[in-house]
Amino acid sequence: MRKPKQPITFIFLASLIEPMTGPLTTPCWIVQRYATDKHGYIRLKWSKKRLFAHRIMYELVFGKIPKGLVVRHTCDRPACINPCHLDAGTPAHNVADRVMRGRNGRNGNAKLTEQQVLQILTLLKEGELSQKKLAERFGIGRSTIAGISRGETWKYLQPRF
Repeated sequence: MRKPKQPITFIFLASLIEPMTGPLTTPCWIVQRYATDKHGYIRLKWSKKRLFAHRIMYELVFGKIPKGLVVRHTCDRPACINPCHLDAGTPAHNVADRVMRGRNGRNGNAKLTEQQVLQILTLLKEGELSQKKLAERFGIGRSTIAGISRGETWKYLQPRF
């Protein structure tokens, strides 16, 4: 794991993030008060440009992203900005991660696994969490949860009556 080049102030972080349990031993830092795009990423206005929040965090902590590399999420949550969960790698590494983590499903661009969709369907049926909270928990957009809920996406996993 890389060590940060510069400290980040607690006040700055506290104003943007909410720690959430994730697949790693350290919590995901999920950006609050900003909508996710259709892929679950957060974009912030930074230096008069709209940039991905995870890329901003990477550059604040580790320095400039090397040319030709992307910032990957080791936690597999696009909305996470925890620098311990961010790593630079090639686009090929990013694709290999996606395949290794089973996010291909029937759709090579799927952000969720079949198991995650089944878990979402169960949580939706229980009705204890809002679609917004489910989207945050799984690091995806609320519209993705809505599509699952209405049976518009992942249809083959929907119960048939």
